[in-house]
Amino acid sequence: MIENISLILQVHEGLSRKAAHKRSRQALKALELSHLASWRYDVCREKEIFYVQLIRARMQKDAKIVIDQPFAFLAEEVDLEFIFTALDLLMISYEDVLIIDLIGQKSHYKETACHIEE
Repeated sequence: MIENISLILQVHEGLSRKAAHKRSRQALKALELSHLASWRYDVCREKEIFYVQLIRARMQKDAKIVIDQPFAFLAEEVDLEFIFTALDLLMISYEDVLIIDLIGQKSHYKETACHIEE
């Protein structure tokens, strides 16, 4: 996982492998996922993969993050709190995130930060 995250920093920001690993470890630590550093995708749970993908998106400068149908991917979640917590811990502005979902999932979106268009 750390190589997967670090690659973004090495390619897009020209960081050395060592510097990219350091920033990647900091991001994993922020989400209490340091133990995933040496893991591969195929041994991670869906939520862990989601968080690593969010970290990767965060590593891209000035990126807008689109989360498509989070409850289809993470069916065990009941609301968006897990996303908001991760965004806060990674210091990602809510304004930089767009969540796209089906109207049928509307019951999951009770947070005041959510804007739902029909």
